[in-house]
Amino acid sequence: MYGTTITILTLVVIGFTTWQGLNKPWVMQKYILSTEAISLRRERYRYLSPAFLHADWGHYGFNAISIFLFGGMIEDNLGPGYFIMYFLLSVMGGSLMSVWLNRGTEYRALGASGGALGLVFAAIFIFPGMKVGMLLLPFYIPGWLFAALYLLYTLYGTKVRLHNISHEGHLGGLLTGMILAAIRFPGTVWQQAPLFFFVIAVTSIALWYFHRNPARVPGFFRMQLDAWLGRRKHESVQKESTLVDDLLEKVSREGISSLSGRERKLLEKASKNRRNRA
Repeated sequence: MYGTTITILTLVVIGFTTWQGLNKPWVMQKYILSTEAISLRRERYRYLSPAFLHADWGHYGFNAISIFLFGGMIEDNLGPGYFIMYFLLSVMGGSLMSVWLNRGTEYRALGASGGALGLVFAAIFIFPGMKVGMLLLPFYIPGWLFAALYLLYTLYGTKVRLHNISHEGHLGGLLTGMILAAIRFPGTVWQQAPLFFFVIAVTSIALWYFHRNPARVPGFFRMQLDAWLGRRKHESVQKESTLVDDLLEKVSREGISSLSGRERKLLEKASKNRRNRA
């Protein structure tokens, strides 16, 4: 066992920088995640720096508990290097997801939630069979169930922009943690293959939706269906029109008697459809 020294030191550092941000507005402005600062001023350090700031001490405390419990588990069992790598890369994964899903807008976020959730999901996949306790609830649930439910909550929160929370950052962080665990420990992840493929499949569909509907317009799928039906109808009309033109040209060259019984029925049906549309 390696202990949890680095996890605790990380929380102390984040606590100090959070205090700096809460008491010095310029620190908050300089290091908060900002799509404008990243895209226009190329301040790439903002992909990482927001993890060291929090909106208040409650925000810090909630993230600190998750980092201590799950990050401490990873450090104690695998070593401090794994904790540092998973935490920092999950933070960056969360920031990248936030910037991508909010491209073209001025989006700001802060907090270590992406890193914390990366540690949570990495731990769930690395240690199959673990149970997760919920704050204020006197019972535990299987880790796989927590992961599935939290993913669905995160995707819903991203869709409706729920409670002014950076669900995009949460999504990027948890995906990063899961993928890192799958790369390093494929055997343990394979023990939870249904959960892994559930996360991949559901997230892929959601990311397609967010990409196609960046403004989160309600009724998007109905509009997509109506557009698809409209295209199919237009293609059918065009095909029918081409067929009628070909048949009429044949009649002009060879006379009406040249049409087969099937061609006569097709021409009658097309004429009827045109009258109905008119």
